[in-house]
Amino acid sequence: MRLAHIALVVVVVVVALVSALLVTRSVLQWREARNLAIATPDGVDESGFIDIGGVAQWVQMRGLHRANPVIIVVHGGPGFAMSPLTRVFRPWESEFTVVQWDQRDAGRTFSRNGPQPISIDRIARDGLEVAEHVQRRLPGARVILLGHSWGSAVGLEMIQRRPDLFAAYVGAGQMSSKAEQETLSYERVFERLRAAGVRDGVDELRRLGPPPYKDLAELLVQRKWLATVDTPAEQHLFQRMAPLLLVAPQMSLKQTHDYLAAPKVAQAGSFNEVAEFDARRIGGRFSVPIFIFQGDRDLYTPEEPTERYLSEVEAPLKDIAVLPGGGHDALLTMPDAFLRELRTRVRPRVLADGISGS
Repeated sequence: MRLAHIALVVVVVVVALVSALLVTRSVLQWREARNLAIATPDGVDESGFIDIGGVAQWVQMRGLHRANPVIIVVHGGPGFAMSPLTRVFRPWESEFTVVQWDQRDAGRTFSRNGPQPISIDRIARDGLEVAEHVQRRLPGARVILLGHSWGSAVGLEMIQRRPDLFAAYVGAGQMSSKAEQETLSYERVFERLRAAGVRDGVDELRRLGPPPYKDLAELLVQRKWLATVDTPAEQHLFQRMAPLLLVAPQMSLKQTHDYLAAPKVAQAGSFNEVAEFDARRIGGRFSVPIFIFQGDRDLYTPEEPTERYLSEVEAPLKDIAVLPGGGHDALLTMPDAFLRELRTRVRPRVLADGISGS
C-alpha cells in the first residue's frame, strides 16, 4: 500500500506540474498576441489556412498600414517556417505588410497535412498562388519577394515565371551554384577548425572529404562542425528563437512539435535537387530588380559564387548589400540592419516604380 500511495502522489504531482506549465504557456501566448496586435485603423492582420495547390497552407499577413509595400517571405530550410517568429519582424510592419507562408513540409502546413513531395518547381508554383492571393486581398499592392536560402532558389523561379506579380526581388543567403558554395563552405570550415586547433573536427572533415556529399547524413557532418565556427550570433540561433516559438500565438503543442520535426523531413526529400542547384539554369534575363543582402560571414552560401552569378544576369537593377558580421541567417540575427537595407535600397525603388507606373 505504501508503494501505491507514493506512486499516486507522484502521478498527482506530475499532473499538477504539467497543468501549471500548460496554463503558463497559454497565458504567455495570450500576452504575446496582445503585444503583437495590429491596432492601426488601416492595418492588416490576417492568418489562416488557404487552399494552395490543392493543399491547405498557412498564410499570415501583418502590417500597420494597408498602403505600404508588401514583402512575401519565402522561407528557407527547406522546412524552416518563420511565421511563429513574428516578434523578430515586428519592426518591419510599420513600413511593410509582411506575409509569412508555411510551405509544404514546414510549420503549420506540415502539421496539418503531413509529409508532402516537394521540389523547387512545386514550391514555386505554390508561391505564385500565394502572390495571387495577396494581390486579391490587397489590390494594387507593390509586392517584394524575399527569398531566404532554399527560398532564394524558389524565389528566382517565381520572378522568372511571373514578373508581373512582383516589384522587386531580395535574395538573402542566396543560392547560386550550390556545388561551388558547398566547396567553399567545406574549405572555410576546415580552415577555421585547423586554425582553432579543433583536432576532432579537422580529422572528421578530412575523413568526410570535400563535397559532393552522397546523402543528407554526410552533409550534416559538415554542418555540425560549421555550427562550431559560425559567427557567434548564429551559433546560438535556436536558443534565441526557441522562446518565441514556445509562446507563438495560435500554435498548439502538436504544431510546435511538428514544427521542429519538419526540417528533417523536408531536407531529406529535397537533398539531391538542392545539391545540384545552379541558378544559371533558370535563365539569365529577369524583368524584376534584384537585390542581394549578404552576410559577410555566411558559411552556408559564401558570397563569391553569388557575386559572379549576379554579374552575369540581366535585370532592370542589380544591387548587393553586404551586412558586416552577418551570417547566413542575418535576417533573423540582424533584423534591424536588414530593415535598414530594405528601407534605403528597396522601398524607394518600389514606391517610385509604383508612382511612375513602370
